Amino acid sequence: MNRIYKVIWSKVSNQYVVVSELARKCTKNSSSSVGAVRKVGVLLATLALTAGISGMSVDAATNGAWTTATDGKGNFTAHIDTANTMGQYAENNKVLGDENTVNTRNNKVTGDTNTLGSSSGYDYVIGDGNAISVTKYSWIIGNNNQIYTKPNGFYREYKDTLIFGNNNTSTEHIGRSIFIGSNNNVTQGINDSIAIGNGMKFGRNTDGSVIIGHEIKNGALPRDGETIARGPGSNNSVVIGSKNTNESPGSIILGYNSKIGNDVYSAGVDIVIGNQVSIGDNADHSIAIGSDGTRVDDETDWTTIMGHKVTIGIQSD
Repeated sequence: MNRIYKVIWSKVSNQYVVVSELARKCTKNSSSSVGAVRKVGVLLATLALTAGISGMSVDAATNGAWTTATDGKGNFTAHIDTANTMGQYAENNKVLGDENTVNTRNNKVTGDTNTLGSSSGYDYVIGDGNAISVTKYSWIIGNNNQIYTKPNGFYREYKDTLIFGNNNTSTEHIGRSIFIGSNNNVTQGINDSIAIGNGMKFGRNTDGSVIIGHEIKNGALPRDGETIARGPGSNNSVVIGSKNTNESPGSIILGYNSKIGNDVYSAGVDIVIGNQVSIGDNADHSIAIGSDGTRVDDETDWTTIMGHKVTIGIQSD
């Protein structure tokens, strides 16, 4: 049966409770409809918690479809199908949903199968299947985001991050940054940056950057067959467009399928504007504007080039 959820004051238990009632003239529809109604129940319960409602029973209390409980460490949980797990270090958390695991303090979680590790804290997590282990004072909104460091338990503290989207992954930290989009990957940490788009990759030394687009690569990334990234990276850069690659600090790329830096030793402080435009290695302080293969070759410093299929440098005709 479809369910309608509401928060009411129970005179018997002298507390607020989440209850359900059967909707008249309703029959069971698709699973998506049931899921939508369930989200409404979660939202109502969240509103009750946000309003500072107290007086919850220390023991578990079943109210309709929801089972709620608190413990001696200030944790509140509510689930429908599978209970949530509060770890050894879990304190003062509010968790609504099924099968969440929390082992840290002062978090608010809404959704299913989320995991918060011991080095996170003061986070807001909304969605399903997120794993958070290295953030504090951050918002994670979406599904299947995996934000943590190495599995050996060594963590540093990074704060004040917003991640909004699905399937974003990071094997190390994301600190003081905004990520909006899906299927983005951070391989060696990022700080003080803004990334908006999908399918982007961030390598070593990408701090202080603004990246907007689709399938952009920014920072030092491992070459084919290698596991360690080399090169100076691309701190303090701006990359806007699609399928651009930047391995140059302090540089700007605006366009499509354009590139700064070819190999281990990148360029530095360069500007590329256009489609399929490139600046090679050690071609510092150069500007390339054009299309269809316009490029500044390696070892060509302090160069300005404009046009269509124009080449300047050691490989020019």
